[in-house]
Amino acid sequence: MSDERSVHSNAFNFMSHLTGGVDSRTGLYTFTAKLRSISGNDQSGPEFDVTLRYSPLSLADSGFGTGWNLRTTEFDPAQNRRIISLANGETFKADGRAGATNQLTMSEKKIDTFHLYEDAEDRWRVV
Repeated sequence: MSDERSVHSNAFNFMSHLTGGVDSRTGLYTFTAKLRSISGNDQSGPEFDVTLRYSPLSLADSGFGTGWNLRTTEFDPAQNRRIISLANGETFKADGRAGATNQLTMSEKKIDTFHLYEDAEDRWRVV
């Protein structure tokens, strides 16, 4: 038996790319739309998902409206912030350095999934 809806549209074919809802712990509504996957190096990878995300906690307007942004990895180097936001949604505060290296450390990060390096005074690298 077919799905009974009052409106027929091919737009429903793309619902798997849209996720949203209210977090029961906070009562905040978030929304994510996967727009496209881009593959670098002449289609041999790595692959990057272009995702548009809405969060009511974000006050920034990066061109899509307040609260909307493309999910990318970003680092805010301001001395009072020093927060890295990863493309997967995780955020950490850089609070130290690993010995004499240029690697920034995060005491909140329990699983070693990435490293953040300060290559120059105004340039950082995520590995």
